[in-house]
Amino acid sequence: MTTTDSTTTPARAPGTVPALVGFSRIGADRLAYAVARLIQLRRLDSRSEAGDALLDYLEIGQPGGPKDVLMWMDAYEANTESEALT
Repeated sequence: MTTTDSTTTPARAPGTVPALVGFSRIGADRLAYAVARLIQLRRLDSRSEAGDALLDYLEIGQPGGPKDVLMWMDAYEANTESEALT
């Protein structure tokens, strides 16, 4: 355990983040969608660090992950539309 400003937090390797759950996952998905949209509109280079981070976050090509970004975007849009209707 590490102590910072009188707060005890579990130690973790540098550069790692805790697992995303709940609200933080919603925000991360929104950011991923925004980056994907900027790449789609050619306002951001797909080979940029943001593009690489997007592929890593979405786990493109990994077992259980989407096959490509457009597949993920379609699923994200369908999910947000269904949530808006409820």
